[in-house]
Parts: sequence; C-alpha cells; structure tokens
Amino acid sequence: MAHYLFNLTGSGQSLPDQAAAFLRSNTWPIDPTEPHAQALASGDQVLIYLGPPERVFIAHAELASPWTDATQGVLLTHVERWTPPIPMETVLAKIPPTENAQADFPRAVVRITRVEYESALSAATN
Repeated sequence: MAHYLFNLTGSGQSLPDQAAAFLRSNTWPIDPTEPHAQALASGDQVLIYLGPPERVFIAHAELASPWTDATQGVLLTHVERWTPPIPMETVLAKIPPTENAQADFPRAVVRITRVEYESALSAATN
C-alpha cells in the first residue's frame, strides 16, 4: 500500500466545487501522463488537497481501482470529508523535521510517506 496526495489546482470553477463534484462521484480524474498515474493501485491511501490559494486538505480516501482509461482516473472508496478543511500549515507542524514536506506541489499526484499521511490524519482528528 502506498500513500499519495491528490493536488487539485487550476482556474475556472472553484477548487472546492470541483473537488466536491469528484468526491460525490467517487472518482478522481488523473492525466495519464502524471508520473505516478500508472503506479496507483487498489488499496492505496490518498489525501485530497486543494492547492493555492486554498492550501487545505479536504478529505482522505482509499483507491478502489488503479488508474483506468475508462474513467481517465481512479475510483475512490471509504471517502471521509473533513469539515472544516485542514490547513496545510497545521499538517506541516505535525510532520517531523526529517520529512521533506512542502505546501505547494508541481504535480497533481504526489507520492508521500506514511508519516506525512498519518500526520494529516492526526491533524484532522485533533
């Protein structure tokens, strides 16, 4: 089992609205050229992150499928939305200094460590 951060960025429709629509459908679109797209597997754990300007975690989920051409992404299961969202700075404060965490990401799919994943879960439950 691997851990990933799904980083939603862009313009146009608001990031929260886009993410809500994806989560309602239990799917997450991923471009097949993303470096980790083909490595995604059922059972992997993901954090859903809204990039700038929001910089908040809004959910975590488990992958119900690998990346498929049929969905142009992955299917999600066990989705837990966080209300209110968890600010990135709250999560960064929980990550040990030896981790290489950051707030902004150049890619839509980012492989993260188990410690980084669990730090976000801890921030969401405190």
